Amino acid sequence: EPLLLFRSLEHIGTHAAHTLAFRVIALDEGLWLPEARNWVRRRGAGVLAAAITARGHDDRYVRRWSRWAVEHLGAEDPGRVVQSLDEAQLPDVLRAYASIRMQSAMRVIVSYVDSERRSVRHAARWAMEQYGGNAIWILRTAHHNETGEHAPREWGWRRLTEQLYEHVDARRLAPVRAALDEGIAARDAGDLETMRARFDAVLARAPELEAADPVAEGYAQLGSAWLEEGRFADAAWAHRRALRLAPEHPRASAWRGAVGRAQAELDRARGVLDARHYEAHPTDEAAVAALASVPSTARATARGTARERWGFAAAGIMVLLGLALLWRPRRTETVDPALDDTTLDETLEAPGLPEADVTLADQTLPG
Repeated sequence: EPLLLFRSLEHIGTHAAHTLAFRVIALDEGLWLPEARNWVRRRGAGVLAAAITARGHDDRYVRRWSRWAVEHLGAEDPGRVVQSLDEAQLPDVLRAYASIRMQSAMRVIVSYVDSERRSVRHAARWAMEQYGGNAIWILRTAHHNETGEHAPREWGWRRLTEQLYEHVDARRLAPVRAALDEGIAARDAGDLETMRARFDAVLARAPELEAADPVAEGYAQLGSAWLEEGRFADAAWAHRRALRLAPEHPRASAWRGAVGRAQAELDRARGVLDARHYEAHPTDEAAVAALASVPSTARATARGTARERWGFAAAGIMVLLGLALLWRPRRTETVDPALDDTTLDETLEAPGLPEADVTLADQTLPG
């Protein structure tokens, strides 16, 4: 059972699953250490983050495995090891170094706070926060390298990180800032085609845009215009993009309704009436108008057809159950002739055997 659990966690492959494997390594006084070492040999850098994290584990056998794994993978030198990692592994490794407060990793981690990849950038900034005041001189150096100015002595590490991140974010977004501003201006002016061209260029350069609400609102506005023009496929695409950019936007539910209406119109063009969508949005003027344009007999037919389908399905199930009960084979008691023992009958009927007198003698009770 522990081996099954260990292999299952290994194949799940996430950092959280790998850290759960520590419980298996800690079993039976180090019995699982050879299997844990084979795990490192099989997965290589895929378990690097777990091996680093295990340095701070409570169990001595887990820590022993961690020391061996870190040495085997060459993780003692953070600057060298991060160069061999792919972008999917890097965030977990940066967090792992910070979780054990490895001092030699701070200079490596701070170099990723302006990464183009949002997952790496967020992991690096989270890691620097774990070091806190211990990283203040690293942050001062990074601030000077980035801005060319020395930070005031009275600034603490939090103020330093805020100023550093503000500066690197402005530099990173500079190429797309102009296109973003032009797109917002075109949206406000009602030039939706120009807005789309600018916003498409922004997303091509920064697909993980953080302040995405203005862009999402622009795509939703474009989708609404296309919906009114009858370009239902394009309208559904635009509203889906808006939802992807800002799923928690206050108008996200309205955008989902627009996607549903566009899809319902596409189905209606194919001869399939989805009256439920129109009826589910009684406050949507366009949905009410579309529903009013459909004859009531058609709506009744659509609903009746659905009820008939369910009725036929239920009747079919009942018929099948009845046939199953009727066709169920009856149990018959059969006796295997091989099991019929005739030895006693043959013995009693054997020739020359005198008949036994089984007459019981009279017994009279005394007195």
